[in-house]
Amino acid sequence: MESDNIGNGGWRCRLDLLRCRLESLIRQVWLIKSCPHVLNKVVDALQQKFTSISKTQLRNKVCETSSLLIITGR
Repeated sequence: MESDNIGNGGWRCRLDLLRCRLESLIRQVWLIKSCPHVLNKVVDALQQKFTSISKTQLRNKVCETSSLLIITGR
């Protein structure tokens, strides 16, 4: 089993990495929420990937998701 080989130091490294990724994600979400230009770029990129979904729907979902991430990240 993998956890048998990791030891306490390995778990601490993984937790530190997870914490860094979460902090980075929260900073990115704040940037998206605070800067309309960045939000537009995100929506444009998503529109290229999901062509059948309107930009309005994508924008709403990005805002909804980012709000959820900000709330749970605090």
